[in-house]
Amino acid sequence: MMKEKFVAIIGGGLSGLCCARKLHAEGCSWKIFEADSAVGGRVKTDELDGFLLDRGFQVLLDNYVECREQLNYADMDLRAFEPGALVRYQGRFHEFSDPLRKPSSIFRTLFAPMGSWRDKIKLSRLRRLTDPRQESSRTQFAGLTTREFLIKYGFSKRLIESFFQPFFGGVFLESDLRTSAGKFRFLFHQFGTGNATIPNLGMGEIPRQLVKPLPPENICLGVKVESVSRQGVHLANGDDVDADAVVVATDQTTAVRLLGEPEVDQPHGVWCVYFAAPRDERRPILVLNGEGTGPINSLCWLSAAADGYAPEGQDLASVTVLQDAGDSGEMVESCLTQLQDWYGDEVTQWRHLRTYHVPNALPKQGSTFETGSRNIQHSSGIFRCGDYMEYASLNGAMVSGRECAEEVLRQLG
Repeated sequence: MMKEKFVAIIGGGLSGLCCARKLHAEGCSWKIFEADSAVGGRVKTDELDGFLLDRGFQVLLDNYVECREQLNYADMDLRAFEPGALVRYQGRFHEFSDPLRKPSSIFRTLFAPMGSWRDKIKLSRLRRLTDPRQESSRTQFAGLTTREFLIKYGFSKRLIESFFQPFFGGVFLESDLRTSAGKFRFLFHQFGTGNATIPNLGMGEIPRQLVKPLPPENICLGVKVESVSRQGVHLANGDDVDADAVVVATDQTTAVRLLGEPEVDQPHGVWCVYFAAPRDERRPILVLNGEGTGPINSLCWLSAAADGYAPEGQDLASVTVLQDAGDSGEMVESCLTQLQDWYGDEVTQWRHLRTYHVPNALPKQGSTFETGSRNIQHSSGIFRCGDYMEYASLNGAMVSGRECAEEVLRQLG
């Protein structure tokens, strides 16, 4: 019966791919219409001079439930970063890690100057509070931004600004921590119980694996959709495609345009600057700017975690900048000035590889956002999925795509 039905999916990002996988598994006919020349959406990896450059610094948290269901981790050759971070504060680097996961860091973390002993006790208690099995604690996060929650919970201004702000600012792509405290709760637990990883051949391995079981003839690349209706989709080339159901699996800005909904706040953007450096003994750990000066929010030596990211004898540094950079050339020079203050004269041997500006990197999800609060079905025959439907993340994108397909199958059945 499903083979008699046809579903048009607009967008070949992670949500669209996961939607197609579910429909395909259930024998429902479908096609993806993707405006870009490749699938993956915002998850892509480019190759330059033997280096692998992800379009924006991203990690895969290996305890994401949906990701574990959809992906084969062994085939992706995941490489893990050390838990915690190195925080640049008061002119030095200080290790700030979870002693339960890395016992060797306990004394360095306890004596790190970014927060008081009281802060660190509260931080250890936060693990239990963010455990999703503690449903009674959920109300403590409701209706608050992340910053409001951290202040209410009693963390000092010093710890918030030197650790939480650069760490979760880099996750949320906004340094004011206006993102929902519910999303903070979800991600704090994920970081605290799993590993931040990257595939050894780049984040582009994720869509490459998702698309592998799908028939290539069902994926139409370089095809832009102009409008949608309950009868199907109208393409930019003038063609009409009839469909029993339409799934809008684009970013949120494109989705509201296609669906005729009110405009939403512009998504968070990010700058990612890549530098090549001579190979050295570097740690696979996130480096945070806890001083709040200069353009850099964080830095990560990708090749220290995954040697596939850089050619022999070279290291690859990924630098994240959250503020509006304006002129990218000036931003690179400002980053190099700050990096020389951090690492000294060795920076003169570094080489700028490429700068990525991702203007629609992550949807804004403020204090009132709750996961699963948006209706999958927009109207008769028209459905939607995307990371903005859940707590925006790789996992959220995949969950949304699968759940959308399940709803489409239910309606068509």
